[in-house]
Amino acid sequence: MTRAQVKTELEALQAVGYQLTGEDPTYPAKLQAALMKIRANAMTSETESGYGVPGLEYFFYWHRSADQDQGSRWLREQLMALMGGMGEPR
Repeated sequence: MTRAQVKTELEALQAVGYQLTGEDPTYPAKLQAALMKIRANAMTSETESGYGVPGLEYFFYWHRSADQDQGSRWLREQLMALMGGMGEPR
């Protein structure tokens, strides 16, 4: 998990009212409640979107030796076309 991901998650928790306290360090009840609120909000927006499914992240991995391989490049291009050009290669 990256720092940016941690920051985003903490901001989402704070947005639903979670404040870090000294309670049970394994899985505080307040944290669990906050996560449930976040999930409920996500479900509401999914339903409102008309798709009814959560957003997904897709990652394609390949060995650097296949980076310039014509077949591998073609496959990646086809996958990106099917996904509607989501995201940019990293």
